[in-house]
Amino acid sequence: MNIISASYRTDLANYYPDKIAKSANNPDNFLVIWTKNPAHSLLNQLNPDMCYLSYTINSYGKDLEPFNIALPDRIDRFNQFADKFTTIWRYDPIGINDKYTITYHEILFEKIAERLNTNRVVISFLDQYPKIRKAIKSKGFRRPNKSEIAILCERLAKIAKKNNIEIQTCAENTSIPKGACIDGNLIAKISDRKVSNDKGYNRKHCGCLQAIDIGSYKHKCKTQCVYCYAK
Repeated sequence: MNIISASYRTDLANYYPDKIAKSANNPDNFLVIWTKNPAHSLLNQLNPDMCYLSYTINSYGKDLEPFNIALPDRIDRFNQFADKFTTIWRYDPIGINDKYTITYHEILFEKIAERLNTNRVVISFLDQYPKIRKAIKSKGFRRPNKSEIAILCERLAKIAKKNNIEIQTCAENTSIPKGACIDGNLIAKISDRKVSNDKGYNRKHCGCLQAIDIGSYKHKCKTQCVYCYAK
């Protein structure tokens, strides 16, 4: 079985769904689909036994995500896919400024958690890559410091538990258990097939399996998030 990452380099499911559909036609391909807003067409083009979605819904507005759809529409789309496919909620990257405070994240995280049909959420904190530093600085947007991360982890974990959602982190070292976005145990459970446990380790604290990513930075993502490393 081939493990296909589709894709951490761009939102293929939104802007290039035909590329995912083509990969899904191979019965030996298991797809891990990363997206903020997957195309409706994929609802009828994917095999629920050979994929899961890693689906980002966070709390930012047009100042940071100028071309994303409205939050209520994102939640509705998430639940449409979650009714048919295993769908993991990603709340990331978490950054803060004068608008997006710890309290803001706490309130919006709970609001979203109460409405999503999921049993797992993965969080991570803003990585200040050199190529985005100027853009995020113009918004006063930054990675939380250690004490702020500790507060956020404690509060978000309580909310997740209240809503019967398992919480994990992506490539972080915090009080919350580390997860694997490309999760061998989950892939084996969904597909009912044996899965290699070869690790990919894309970065420090990463627990992902090795996978073939079918995206490219040349596949432009039109959502144009200010904080995105892939722009």
